[in-house]
Amino acid sequence: MNIDVNQAHKPEGKIRLHGPDAFAAMKAQINAFLVNRANSPDQVFGDSATSVNTGGFYMARTPSAEQVAAVKLGDALDFYRKRFANAADFTFFFSGNFQTDAILPSLSRYLGSLPSTGKRTSNLVAKGPRFPNGITQVEVRKGSEPKGSVRITFFTRAAIEELDQHRANSAASILSDHLRSTMRELLGGTYSVGARFQHQTPLDGYSTMTITFGCDPARADTLIAAALSEVKKLADGGPTAEDVSKEQEVQRRELETSMKQNGFWTGSMQSVSLMGWDPLRIAKRRERIDLLTPALLQGSIKKYFPADHYSVMRLSPETAKATP
Repeated sequence: MNIDVNQAHKPEGKIRLHGPDAFAAMKAQINAFLVNRANSPDQVFGDSATSVNTGGFYMARTPSAEQVAAVKLGDALDFYRKRFANAADFTFFFSGNFQTDAILPSLSRYLGSLPSTGKRTSNLVAKGPRFPNGITQVEVRKGSEPKGSVRITFFTRAAIEELDQHRANSAASILSDHLRSTMRELLGGTYSVGARFQHQTPLDGYSTMTITFGCDPARADTLIAAALSEVKKLADGGPTAEDVSKEQEVQRRELETSMKQNGFWTGSMQSVSLMGWDPLRIAKRRERIDLLTPALLQGSIKKYFPADHYSVMRLSPETAKATP
């Protein structure tokens, strides 16, 4: 969860808070955020889905008011100082329009001023979420509006490499097109639908494919069945050559734009560093697009949409909305 607490240090008026007062103001802001979140059906649904699909993993939880109250300023500062005490534990990524030799003096001054022991002292502890076994179905009731949401999440426990991840993302994109055509345009039962692949970087063994859509709660069962049917069709028959060609053209256009942006390069360097992949492959991303075939993508669909390992989360109104 990301909480913007910058304004907690800049309350309205000319008074500026420091130390304990600023910390108390920040905690008050977080508590107000949590109250609003608890009253939002969409947020409650999202938190519930995360809890189910991660086995209640502590790093994925939204904190409670009691947990926020228990945080002490001294403990927070001590944690901060320990995490930033040794720059040898950091990895820096730079991208932009510069000559390497020209920026080295500036980097030397900045990086050389950071505290460091000269060797790494932190190590990754491979702790991660746990997906439920088998097929799990959970209904969350919240709110009074006749508005529902569905989240179908498929789980795969397997190592992943660069081409595999790219093919999984491509398969998700093609499935999204099929779902939009079937569920929105033909059935007319949903106002948003899409599929997305995610991997718990840098851990191996936790990959998910998630189909999400909003719908009339009364039609949820029909649309869930339609979504699962579309997955099975692609798993059994694979995408068409036209599907693949269309996806390749979209990816080529997006890549041409992305490779001109610094964010693409820094993000890509971070990803390959975390996963231990070859950074020189970033400049060859077009090649992996050209390698896509219906057979390869069918294999990805079979792998990442297991018919016996997924969860179905649905949001329904808690109470009927009163008639005025």
